[in-house]
Amino acid sequence: MEDNLTEMFLNFEEERQLFSRSIHNIKYWQMIRFELFEEVQKEKLNHGDHHPDLQKNKKASVKSALQLLKNSVGYSNNWSTIKGKILLSAACRKRSCQSELLLKMYKGDMVFLDRPYNFGHLLRNEKYDFVYPDLIELIRGGAIVFSNRLSFIKKRVREEIRDWVADLNNTFQTSIDLDFICGRVTYSIVSFIILNRYFYKHLKKNKPRLILITPYYENFNLALIHTAKRMGIKTVELQHGYISKDHLAYNYKTLHNEYLPDAFIMFGEYWRDAILFPDKKRIYIGGSIELEQELKLQKKDESQEPDNQVFMVVSQAAYADVLYPFAVELADLLEKQGRPYKIIYKLHPSEGISWKELHPDYQDSRIVFSCDNIYNVINEASVQIGINSTAIFEGAAFGLKTFIIDCKYLKEGDMSQFCDKGFASLVSSAKDVVCGLDTDNNPLDTDYIWRKNASDQVRQIIKILDSNLPAV
Repeated sequence: MEDNLTEMFLNFEEERQLFSRSIHNIKYWQMIRFELFEEVQKEKLNHGDHHPDLQKNKKASVKSALQLLKNSVGYSNNWSTIKGKILLSAACRKRSCQSELLLKMYKGDMVFLDRPYNFGHLLRNEKYDFVYPDLIELIRGGAIVFSNRLSFIKKRVREEIRDWVADLNNTFQTSIDLDFICGRVTYSIVSFIILNRYFYKHLKKNKPRLILITPYYENFNLALIHTAKRMGIKTVELQHGYISKDHLAYNYKTLHNEYLPDAFIMFGEYWRDAILFPDKKRIYIGGSIELEQELKLQKKDESQEPDNQVFMVVSQAAYADVLYPFAVELADLLEKQGRPYKIIYKLHPSEGISWKELHPDYQDSRIVFSCDNIYNVINEASVQIGINSTAIFEGAAFGLKTFIIDCKYLKEGDMSQFCDKGFASLVSSAKDVVCGLDTDNNPLDTDYIWRKNASDQVRQIIKILDSNLPAV
């Protein structure tokens, strides 16, 4: 079997013409390919979920439904405010995020379609224009639960997907359950039907001139893109995080435009060069306005000597079996050597709410488990350790000494170039980290990874796309 799962998967979907498969005239492959590829990765590399979901029991489901109902009553929705303006669709995971900075940049000319995150909204602010889709999210969730109980729907889906699911498991030597994939396809189709009607109703009456989306590949935004294309509205994705040759949402053999944005704005050339994307003319380089803002606010004092004793371990839920034991090993070694130290285990936003439930083994009192803003932790740390997270690139931009753990999961992210250029050191043990503390990384090629003057660059690109971008 080829080592490159991405290449194999791209060949698999093209050879079997999966992009043309449909149920009720809805082409569903684009909606499930990213999640399905993650399932293949999980089995082949034996790791956990990238974005663990704890909202699976009845009590949690009822609580979330009641919160969405409360939101839909309490938050006003005036879709007429989007007419002729820029519509921004994103789920805000933290305060002072990219969405808020964009709203400040385009105050009066942008409306935020503020999707609930953990069933709440962080950016409620009377200074900006918002629309809230909580009610349709509640309806969508109820319809999906109901449809999964209807045997004739599941039978129709199962008949449609049975052949290629068997081929998939045979090709990749996996055992992904047919009923699991059936559930994901059913979810995607029901979700698409509801959202497509919802968006068409509102966009037909109140047509925005441009839609900015992050990230594009979630079901919510795929339906928004599809509806916008029907109406001739241009769509642009703003990069939100780590992408690589193994992030399937940005890798294709051939493009299938029904659900793809008309253009992408990425942080730097590094990210564009890392992916297999046939039409890179659609990719513009704008930088990260969020990182730019944080560098201005929290830039470290270069005149001070780094103490090299505050370590940030960048958590990723899927790789907990490597990252947490590494942090414990590091604490053991530093304690044995009598070094003063602090280890901050920076939890991923998807872990933050319920990390104790997700990771009951996280018991070591020598390690500080942090749900704080990533930039606050970066500003405190002088050394960072991780595998393949966006936070590693952000920490490097702040000048943190960087170590990448050499493990089986590195196959999932192209960090080799990052290490080969000397921006980080590859390590296999805590001892390697301690021995490497006195060795300097090469200065980060910031403009290649994070384009400078991001606010000006992004504003200029949006202006160009707003006036000249042809819809595809």
